[in-house]
Amino acid sequence: IVRLTTLRSLTLRTGSILDQRVGQAIRESCPSFRELCCYFCLGDEGDGKMAGFLLALGANTLERFGVISSNHLGRQTFAALAGQHPKSLKMLHLASLGDAAVPHLRLLSQCAVLESLSLECYRLGEGGAPGEPGRRLVRAGGAGWLSNSRSLATLCIDMLPGMTGLLSSVLVSDRLRLKTLSVNLNDDEVDDAFFAAIGRQTALEDLFVLSRTDPYGEDFEPLVRSIVKCKELVRLMLYNSLTGGQVREICASLPRLEKFRFDGEHMSDAILPHLLLTPRLNSVDVNATSCFTTDGIRDLIRRLAEDGGRGAHHGFALSISSQLRTHRFTKDEEAAIEAEIRTKLGGTFSVGYWVSIDEEDESISEEDEFVFVDD
Repeated sequence: IVRLTTLRSLTLRTGSILDQRVGQAIRESCPSFRELCCYFCLGDEGDGKMAGFLLALGANTLERFGVISSNHLGRQTFAALAGQHPKSLKMLHLASLGDAAVPHLRLLSQCAVLESLSLECYRLGEGGAPGEPGRRLVRAGGAGWLSNSRSLATLCIDMLPGMTGLLSSVLVSDRLRLKTLSVNLNDDEVDDAFFAAIGRQTALEDLFVLSRTDPYGEDFEPLVRSIVKCKELVRLMLYNSLTGGQVREICASLPRLEKFRFDGEHMSDAILPHLLLTPRLNSVDVNATSCFTTDGIRDLIRRLAEDGGRGAHHGFALSISSQLRTHRFTKDEEAAIEAEIRTKLGGTFSVGYWVSIDEEDESISEEDEFVFVDD
């Protein structure tokens, strides 16, 4: 490392090789060092060794820190980041957090210029009852920390137990002005308060929502009411089931929307005109079970191309992931759709089908499941 005098970024398979001596060497020989990413950081001494490394670096020099797989980081590492790099750390990605580490995230409250925060937890159950790690973080002041993060623009929460309660408190803050919000929830605590809080983040440009609960239709109306308040949305990825009316409401309310992905049941040609209500739409992924027709899709393409195909809809990508087998397109129909969208919009078309495991069974049964078919 002492020979890499221009070193700025370091990516390692394992962070366990880092310690105070390595940090000191980088401090003395690599004045431009700003970024560290590790795939793993395991071992009983992993937390302390990483803390020693971070403390040995020059004060307020580290700008980006990430661990993207299994690790044993916790209190010591978080304290080192906050104590040595509070005015420089802009991006923090912590994956596979243990339940015991979550409450110590409050130590990061001193990181005053954080712009992007990603927290993931896959080793569940260490802290006892489901959701308890998140509640402990709330009690430890985590909500206040995030609510007052004025520079935070990107927040990604992935499968941290009990995070809906935390987010319900955080997202209503007037000090927080997120551009990107991604939430992948693994608990059953999703409620109207959480969905309502999303609507307070009206500067959002990117929104990704996935919950492990499986309600349909009107159960997601509170979420839809929040989404339509976020007029700056450009990309909306919903892994929640919508009705046709909700699809229309979203498209009619979001003038800047370019990319839209949604789930649902039995979507038909009736929803296709709704997609014309947002003037910049360029990519649609319908993961709902569907019964679209060739005529309906080709009519949508023609109407999107009324500006000559060189406007905002140029390059339009239409993906239909779960077309019912009873409405399967022929090879000629698929080819015609592909040719029309390519010729008129310079776009692409793909389709997948909902079929039975037993391909010889011609009936749609309760045992049917999603599979993709290449014609």
